[in-house]
Amino acid sequence: MSANKQRKAGQPVCRKPRLHLVPSPEERQRPEPDPELKEVLDDMRRRYRVQRERIGRGDDGKDAA
Repeated sequence: MSANKQRKAGQPVCRKPRLHLVPSPEERQRPEPDPELKEVLDDMRRRYRVQRERIGRGDDGKDAA
């Protein structure tokens, strides 16, 4: 208890060691993306964007300006 009496208000009771990142000695290389999968994902993004644009225009199909 004598250690707690010497501690000032706001000071931590104990000091924890701080963690830090250590660079990996063997950096993994990123695998090359599959071209077929990339085409499918690009098509899905395009379809999603077109669908969102249609929803944003409203029912009459005209731009709301």
